[in-house]
Amino acid sequence: MNSIQRLRASLGDTTLLLLVLGLSLFGVAMVYSAGQLDVPDPAVQGVWKKQLLFLGISIVVFLIVTRIQVRWLEWAAYAAKTADYYLRRKYGMPTDTVQTLMEHYRAGRPARWAQAQ
Repeated sequence: MNSIQRLRASLGDTTLLLLVLGLSLFGVAMVYSAGQLDVPDPAVQGVWKKQLLFLGISIVVFLIVTRIQVRWLEWAAYAAKTADYYLRRKYGMPTDTVQTLMEHYRAGRPARWAQAQ
């Protein structure tokens, strides 16, 4: 097994990883350059550090998610759909939640399921 195959086996799609990493670093650079002003604003001085922190967290999550077998993701999707169906039945929420909610607001009557309990 050569080095490219080992890298692809450990990281998943290397092209996708490099493109995402490059665009994310470009985004961090944009946030950093937006904070460089003649008159420093304390609200935006350290924002690029937070952006870099979240980039690091997202890379770790990406590496974890790429290790999960597709079969487990299919089972998780089935469980999430079952929970969604149960909760919608329990609270009487229709399937097209956002559209129906906007129609209720336009008509001047709040939806029963959107009211605070």
